Amino acid sequence: MNFYAKKVRAITNIKRVLKDKSFEEFKIGKTDDVVRREKDYKQNGYFFFEKVISCETLNEVNQLEKALIEFFKSNEKCNNKISGGGGCTSDSKEYYIYVALK
Repeated sequence: MNFYAKKVRAITNIKRVLKDKSFEEFKIGKTDDVVRREKDYKQNGYFFFEKVISCETLNEVNQLEKALIEFFKSNEKCNNKISGGGGCTSDSKEYYIYVALK
């Protein structure tokens, strides 16, 4: 799947989550360790965490995270302060974009 198709699919998946849930804020991020990242969020008051799409390279996940944050940052409930950041700590075979709700 090319980058544009992944972006469209991720936007659709995030919109579905935001439509179906009641929440105060949301955050979009990337990770190579879903279990650790979900645990971190839940320890910080987030009640929902979902992978929205996978990526094969660190470059791809970084670009996709930035594009998604740019797309959603005008939503008043979006808690992403910058486009991109931490989350991927190793050279992995698969990376994930996620949405977390608080």
